[in-house]
Amino acid sequence: MMRWAADRWPLQQTSRGPMKLESTGERLLAPDGSCGEDCVIGLMHAAAYRWAEPFAHGKRVLDYGCGTGYGAARIAPRATLVDAVDVAGDAVEYGQQRFARNNLRFHRIQRDDPLPFADGTFDVVLSFQVLEHVSERTIICWKHGECSPSADA
Repeated sequence: MMRWAADRWPLQQTSRGPMKLESTGERLLAPDGSCGEDCVIGLMHAAAYRWAEPFAHGKRVLDYGCGTGYGAARIAPRATLVDAVDVAGDAVEYGQQRFARNNLRFHRIQRDDPLPFADGTFDVVLSFQVLEHVSERTIICWKHGECSPSADA
């Protein structure tokens, strides 16, 4: 059985109590010591965020496609600020409830809409296991600069 360092995955509860959310294979919950069918994917995600930790030290970080937020929570102790965004409202709410920190903010975004941040806001952008969920239009906008909602791509 695989074990995870407890200090890497801080848990918080709100006054409403813990939110229930299922791991789907595409959406992982914070590792709790047993990984079941999601073990390989969980290891890949953990390795990716572990790799990113040195880049985030003292920086403003965007975690694009944060899912339930466990990776953003892992990066937050090293970063100045982490903004974690995802299109799944239930996953964003789960992250807000479970991983509350002063320097970690969660935002629900709409697929393919421009991000609600000014240019130059972030020093580091993380996006793991997300590209297959992003439209070609959005990828072109990333490559060539922010697009307006009416831009053709």
